[in-house]
Amino acid sequence: MRKSFVIVLCLLASAVSSSAQTFQSGYFLDGYSYGYRINPAIHDQRGFLGLAVGDAQVGMASQMPFSTFFQTLSNGEMVPFWDDSADDRKVMSSLKGQTRLDLDLHESVLALGFRGKNSYNTLELNVRGFASANAADGVIGFMLAHSGDDKNSVYDMSNSDLKIQSFYELAYGHSHQFGDKLSLGLRVKFLAGLESLNAETGRLYRDHGEIVPPCDGHMAVSYKNLGIPTAGESVEFLDVLEMEEFTPAPNGFGGSVDLGLTYEPVKGLVVSASVLDLGGVSWKNHIYGHIDPDPKDDIHFVQEGVKSTFESLPLTVTAGARYSIPHLSWLTPGVLYTHRSYNGMSTYTMKAGLTVSAKDWASINANFGSSTYGPTWGGAFRFRLGFISLHAGLEGFMNADENPFRTSAFAGLNLVFGKGREK
Repeated sequence: MRKSFVIVLCLLASAVSSSAQTFQSGYFLDGYSYGYRINPAIHDQRGFLGLAVGDAQVGMASQMPFSTFFQTLSNGEMVPFWDDSADDRKVMSSLKGQTRLDLDLHESVLALGFRGKNSYNTLELNVRGFASANAADGVIGFMLAHSGDDKNSVYDMSNSDLKIQSFYELAYGHSHQFGDKLSLGLRVKFLAGLESLNAETGRLYRDHGEIVPPCDGHMAVSYKNLGIPTAGESVEFLDVLEMEEFTPAPNGFGGSVDLGLTYEPVKGLVVSASVLDLGGVSWKNHIYGHIDPDPKDDIHFVQEGVKSTFESLPLTVTAGARYSIPHLSWLTPGVLYTHRSYNGMSTYTMKAGLTVSAKDWASINANFGSSTYGPTWGGAFRFRLGFISLHAGLEGFMNADENPFRTSAFAGLNLVFGKGREK
């Protein structure tokens, strides 16, 4: 079993299963109850209630082609690339020096939206998380190798990093209409951190089963029941990541705000802008240390101390516009630009979309554009029957042979109430 790879996968999965960049196709969708996540000044005019299945979003992006993630064997069986039967040479041939992988999820536990006088209010309880890795080819090769089967290989694992955050989120949002043209929105979020991990390597080589000193690297980690060494003690690097017993209890607290506005300069044209997740989490019992520069056998971690530390959330900035065509109110074109900064890396997405809506009960859109990961596409729909509203969508870009893989999906089921006048 590929132990080292499985351990890292579990860490990534723990962040993802606990929380994604907001689904951008929702911006183009009329009557989408969760549009305020993209811009807190945007909202549907109906109130809504979502319990557990109100809205779930998951996303993944990588520089590796989709065909690298899943391989078809000679017997027709499709297996993930970490499976023992997968062809490691095919995986390695698709890498180009550095491989970036981003994972993201946003799960709504409880969501409520209701109208006030010239205003709209939302209250949410969510679980969120982010995972970002930038790995040298040697890291992937070492992880793919069977335990003890690297005696004839050389791995350059320098200049790699891994960052993970997950937390509970309690959020209150308020959007207020000023006259007929301007709407301002504010969303305040209280955060309870579950886990945080920051690891990076400077110089790190493994040659025919032996670590080549000197080594350089650092790691800081914070979550409950962590099997961590005492100060000055040296232990195997992967053993540091093993939990004595998983407890999804807060290990840090913080907050953030979302700011947004919409403006209608001419009838039918609505422009918007927002800044999301301006804030972070203060982690307690944040254990930090370094890789032993002269290990005797395997990669070792040496604890330097315990401290409290503040970590910012991925910051997102959006700008968009939608236009309701005169005499064709059921047809709405639009554009959306999104810029995101996290872990020292920046990504962008630029989309143009077209939405077709049937009054208050149905809406469907398709969109396309460009992004950091290449051309991008998306689509979503919303359907209401009585007081039940269903929405779902998919977006991304993937070409199994030559291009990077990026995809995200969302879906939700809510109870809606109130007058359904579209904004």
